[in-house]
Amino acid sequence: YDLRSCRGFGCECVTFGAPRLGDAVFAQLFREEGIKLARMVNRFDVVPRLPSNHEDEVSGDQGMLQQQIHWWLGGVQERRNASGYVHFCAPVELDASAAAAALHWANAARVAATSYSKLRNLRGTGTGSRSSVASEEVAKSAEALFPHRLDSYERNLACRLGGPGIALQAALRLAKEGYQEFSARASGAATTSGAAA
Repeated sequence: YDLRSCRGFGCECVTFGAPRLGDAVFAQLFREEGIKLARMVNRFDVVPRLPSNHEDEVSGDQGMLQQQIHWWLGGVQERRNASGYVHFCAPVELDASAAAAALHWANAARVAATSYSKLRNLRGTGTGSRSSVASEEVAKSAEALFPHRLDSYERNLACRLGGPGIALQAALRLAKEGYQEFSARASGAATTSGAAA
């Protein structure tokens, strides 16, 4: 905005998972400058929903997420004068298709199964290593459920450009890998506990 309004530069901007930047007045000033803007979002990414706005449309599973975020953060935002923030243009939802949703949930299930197996196998180890691994696994699970990292945006953009068949193939591959990894860990744990008995 400053480059365009103060220095006269021509500006184009593409964002991936960007939060809201200002209120409706600032959004109008931004639009009046004629800055070309494209806003890419992942359906379950929390960051583009921040600061939360009670006027957001609530529908589907991501709408329920938006309601929870506003419930958790609304009061804090109002006390800090951060309520009423808006986006400056409509989003391009990279994972809007049913196949992309399947990919999201398959990835979340794979990560959860892997994390569960790792934590289960740590039961007899020292507290320090359990705590460290638990922190890592919680972070992985959070990223799988609320995909904000650039690699998840790259994957969803590739699926969007490649069509729903690409996303469905990726979801099936992730589900198969997760099941095989979970089965291997479970059978390894059973073998280990059987040998100990």
